[in-house]
Amino acid sequence: MKPVLKHVAASLFAALLLVLLVLLLLAGERAQRKTRLCTGLEVSLPDACAFVSEEDIARFLSRRYGDYVGLPLDSLQLGKIEALLSEKRVVLGSEAWTTDDGLLHIRIRQRMPVLRFQRGEAGFYVDKDGVVFPLHPVYTAPVPVVSGEIPPVEQGGWEPWTSAVMALMARLDGDAQWHAWLGSVSVDSRGELLLRPAEGKEVFYFGPPDEVAEKLAKISRYYTHIIPAKGAGYYKSIHLKFKQQVICRRDI
Repeated sequence: MKPVLKHVAASLFAALLLVLLVLLLLAGERAQRKTRLCTGLEVSLPDACAFVSEEDIARFLSRRYGDYVGLPLDSLQLGKIEALLSEKRVVLGSEAWTTDDGLLHIRIRQRMPVLRFQRGEAGFYVDKDGVVFPLHPVYTAPVPVVSGEIPPVEQGGWEPWTSAVMALMARLDGDAQWHAWLGSVSVDSRGELLLRPAEGKEVFYFGPPDEVAEKLAKISRYYTHIIPAKGAGYYKSIHLKFKQQVICRRDI
């Protein structure tokens, strides 16, 4: 055999041996994983919110998935675990995987609230997509609050109403001047908004959460024209929902 052919044959033989060695190692690794048991859970929560904890997830999995510690790593149904976690309204998404040290790892992405609605002792959060999820018994997210006679979520027209309120609150929350002027927003029994100043006892009767730009312009005129002329607290109520006029009253 020619030297060149001998060299090619030797190279092919060495490559074949290397492939066989790798296959044997992988087979051994798979065999080990079949007998390697899950020893525990590690949960990572990269978000700033604290709606869930590792203890919450561990209890949830024990209740909904069953025992997982002590089972072979290869027997864990990672897709099922992720699907179960998606049932929690506060969970936006999750990834589950295992490592050779025996740990089941889960990374949780939580929903980020933009607004809290509070009706008496009950309440809920809403994220930027309008998804409703419950309050936490301990953790309170630092977001604006709308309180009062919040329409039930099941009630028809909820989504347009809450979208309009969210747009209004985003506008108020994103402007330093409105922060200085207005302190709270509440809802009356008709679903109309009442805005109260950060300082003072006036009540702005905003009406439905519509024609926002026009109504906010009226509040701005009240602060820049009426208060300098009459003084803060001279009027008790300022009605904004009437077309092209601001009605200020001293009695109510």
